[in-house]
Amino acid sequence: MPYSPLQLAEAFIRAGELVDALDALDAHLTAQPADDEARRLRASVQQRIGGADHLRAALADLAALTLPSADDHAQESVLHYELDDWAAACHALETACALRPHDERLTERLVWLLEKGGDLAAARALAEAQPVTWRWAQTAGDLARAQGDDGGAAAHYRAALADFDLRAGAGSAFMTHLRAQITEKLAAMGG
Repeated sequence: MPYSPLQLAEAFIRAGELVDALDALDAHLTAQPADDEARRLRASVQQRIGGADHLRAALADLAALTLPSADDHAQESVLHYELDDWAAACHALETACALRPHDERLTERLVWLLEKGGDLAAARALAEAQPVTWRWAQTAGDLARAQGDDGGAAAHYRAALADFDLRAGAGSAFMTHLRAQITEKLAAMGG
């Protein structure tokens, strides 16, 4: 019994033969254009192959999905980032965050993208909107500091230390090092 194009694609992917996998996925999607899982797989293969043409093809596959998920929008964001389109990367990640508002990993990625894209005010506002934990307070402090708001940075670092001591406490050398980093940042702000 011959293998289906999708079975061949999966075997080629396991073997690292991405171009052959792409050919098999193309054949499968020609026969079954509504197969969103195969389209997602083809987008992933296109991304792994890399290069602007393959990245744009991956974006086209994601855009053709019937009902894109938060993960699909997160992948779209990465593709736009790899194509140096910061605005589109942020927009796609904002959509992912809207679909999964309590996914801290997505929110962290969006804060990072906004910061790297130069929108410190939006990155800081998003960090400040998160529950006050030492990690978010430290991030908000770092962003306030980058904006030249030493008083705001110091307040965030104090909140970070208070939460750190409440939640993490002393313990491992790693945790002691993390606390020392926040303390150093606060000291640099004159607090």
